[in-house]
Amino acid sequence: MSEPGSGKTKGAPFWIAVGCGGALLVGGFLACLAPMIFGIFWARDGSLLPTIPDHDHPPQPTPQPVPVPAPAPQGPGPMLPPPPGPSPSGARDPNPRTIVARVVSATDAPGISRGTMCRFQVERRARDDGTFWCNAQVRCGDRLVYGGAEAGFFSCTLYDRPRRDVVGADPSTTASDRDAAMELNTLEGRLHVWDDATGAAGAFNIEASVVEVQ
Repeated sequence: MSEPGSGKTKGAPFWIAVGCGGALLVGGFLACLAPMIFGIFWARDGSLLPTIPDHDHPPQPTPQPVPVPAPAPQGPGPMLPPPPGPSPSGARDPNPRTIVARVVSATDAPGISRGTMCRFQVERRARDDGTFWCNAQVRCGDRLVYGGAEAGFFSCTLYDRPRRDVVGADPSTTASDRDAAMELNTLEGRLHVWDDATGAAGAFNIEASVVEVQ
């Protein structure tokens, strides 16, 4: 090829230099562009993004589960106390209280009616543990309505002043105890005796008013 106006033709070395320079320019441009394109495509899925620490919201440690202790095995329930009864070493009361009451109502109690008198003693019986029971053999007319052999024991509170009063009760009838049920409160002047059908005299109910305490 000839250069206009010169009549000279450029030789091969010139065109080789031009081609190499162009290749270097294009190659340099692509060399700069390639990392940018590569970074953009990889940054889209975040696989190559660097981790930047967040000082305002630092990562929190994963809480560890708190071990829960296994429940302890349950043992047998508390032992129920034995029913009231005489203590093997219980001494007889040398000075028992005497109670006199008058029946005000009687149901299914043959030989006992309104006006029948009830007379009996209340004895303090010591127990081996230092406590005591009271014992009473309650008779109304000629009939024993509460008590009996190895029976007639009940929880009680005894008073000495101004009068020898007695407050106590045995709420269990013959079905769950050895005798009838009885409630005595000489402070309020009340005597109540009753039993169920399993008792020796069958089911009955007696209410009386206390008229004397000695």
